[in-house]
Amino acid sequence: MLKGRALEKLKKEALAGDEEAQIKMGYNTYLAHDMEYWHEMAWNNKKSNAAGLVLGLTYIQSNQYSKGLEIYHMLEDRKCKEVYVELGLCYYLGDGVKQDFTVATRYFLKAVDENPDDPWSYIRLGDINKKLDQDKSAVR
Repeated sequence: MLKGRALEKLKKEALAGDEEAQIKMGYNTYLAHDMEYWHEMAWNNKKSNAAGLVLGLTYIQSNQYSKGLEIYHMLEDRKCKEVYVELGLCYYLGDGVKQDFTVATRYFLKAVDENPDDPWSYIRLGDINKKLDQDKSAVR
């Protein structure tokens, strides 16, 4: 957590339109409303993929699913490879959408294709397979 002069410097940069400073200001606050304020400022500033991912996650974590999913789908239309994991998580967990392992799997596989070095999609795909195997065992 930044304090004193460092925080004031960061805030000045953020208010001057520095997107990275705006995102950092959002992370540097305890209050969800303040976090949302700074992340919205970063998104509205340049509509970059990084700012969209951060704001979308901020919305999802504060149960504003329709806002978060709207941004995620905008990023998907831009072919933002990092958003596939986030969309996969929404369908895996049922955050703002009906839980659907098939759709989650599609997003996680797309994430693996686009970014094979990121372990999260592999982990979630393993979780889905384990869950489906357990469900099959319970039916027998």
